[in-house]
Amino acid sequence: MKKRSIILVAIIVIGIGTWLFINDQMKYTTYGTVISDMVNQEEAITGISIESTRKDNMFRTNNKQIINKIVNEPSQMELKKQNKIPTVDYMITINTDTYKDYLIMLGKNHIQIGTKGQYKIVKNNNLYQLIENADFDWKPKN
Repeated sequence: MKKRSIILVAIIVIGIGTWLFINDQMKYTTYGTVISDMVNQEEAITGISIESTRKDNMFRTNNKQIINKIVNEPSQMELKKQNKIPTVDYMITINTDTYKDYLIMLGKNHIQIGTKGQYKIVKNNNLYQLIENADFDWKPKN
């Protein structure tokens, strides 16, 4: 009888541990995956604007190379879903040919991507670094 109890407890502990591990792993994704889920494949991105909340200035472009850089270059950036609203350093608006706008709120360690949710940036915040190091033609906000 005692041996059965030990086996039953071990099975329950292993089952709960496996469930917790799988549940935690399901929270991981990439920037590229979330962006492609958000922007419909039939939509073309026509422009991007970036607003700096720290410096009170903004940058707008319809340059395809810059758009591609912001949308695709950090696509492998690893994210973990969470319920923490980020401290916002940059607000990025993606404009499409269907007149839908998508908002990304970017901080140093966290990001909120449209209505897809809030995420912790797991390793390097490639998007933040890209914006910080870019030679954009920033203009004062009006």
